[in-house]
Amino acid sequence: MSDNFVIKNVHLVGSFSDKNLNPIVSVVPNIFVPPCSKDKLFEIIQFMFNESKDYFSKHKFSSLIMTFEYINVDKEDKLHKMDFGYNEQGVVAVV
Repeated sequence: MSDNFVIKNVHLVGSFSDKNLNPIVSVVPNIFVPPCSKDKLFEIIQFMFNESKDYFSKHKFSSLIMTFEYINVDKEDKLHKMDFGYNEQGVVAVV
């Protein structure tokens, strides 16, 4: 039996070069993405990040970090986290 994973929450933090502007911080619980394989989960996470990056590009963030919290629905023993984003140097990080 293969494991199934589901996203629990998505955190988004966007910062601006202009320090007079407050960062944008958001936490959204998952209500749309059903449990899926780990490969499909990573495809969905990457898609969600790319869509958010495109949507928020008009805001000229100096950094945009999305943290995806997910669990293995078959075990539910641990909350996993994965960060996607870029910083002021334009580096995309997957942690």
